[in-house]
Amino acid sequence: MGTLAAGLAHEIASPLSCIKSGSSAIGRTLRAACDGVGRLARAPAQGAEAKEELLAALAEAAAIAGELADASRRIERIAADLRTFAGPPAAADELVDLGEAIEGAWMGARARFAALPRLVFTAGACEPIRGAGSLVGQALLAVFENAVQAAGAGGIVRVSLRAMEGGAEIEVQDSGPGIPREVLPRIFDPFFTTRPVGTGVGLGLAVAYGIVSGLGGDIAVESPPGEGAVFRVRLPRAPGAFARGAAE
Repeated sequence: MGTLAAGLAHEIASPLSCIKSGSSAIGRTLRAACDGVGRLARAPAQGAEAKEELLAALAEAAAIAGELADASRRIERIAADLRTFAGPPAAADELVDLGEAIEGAWMGARARFAALPRLVFTAGACEPIRGAGSLVGQALLAVFENAVQAAGAGGIVRVSLRAMEGGAEIEVQDSGPGIPREVLPRIFDPFFTTRPVGTGVGLGLAVAYGIVSGLGGDIAVESPPGEGAVFRVRLPRAPGAFARGAAE
């Protein structure tokens, strides 16, 4: 709880500071824009100079508004991840096509990054699983985002789907530099991240771990030196399927 609280305070402090300073700055900028409008009304002869000042103030206000929107989205993302981390919703009893879930999660990653590595997707015959499609997609999106950031725009992310006894396994391998040995034990810890401030809050993989575990599966990672990272997500065909298979 101490780690969670400290991480939350740190991650929210940055966008809140942006919102606080931006709100003050946009107030000053809009007052300057109003002054420019007043000058235009009072002294049309000085219109060119006043118009230039007005346009500059409005452009600055628009830029600050964009920064405020980005900061609010960061807080919104943190809050959403925290809700899932605190207690993922109960798994819905629906059939989930894992091939479609993988494609949907990759499309989600495309919406969040300007440039993506090349995707190589290999899918074997695999029956649908019972669970919640939205939760499966959220877990896979977190793993894909990690792989995309590690591989970079010029790299490769290899995803494979295969059936296994009692369920299915999804393997995600990136061509990045790999995960340092000392980092591996903490990779699923909440708020643990090696990314620069503002590029990751360290909740994605913790949320993925919670979702997969809640669905009765497991997620693991390995990273041979210099060979990138490999995440393996194992999901049961139905709740308890892995346990039944082990008992048999």
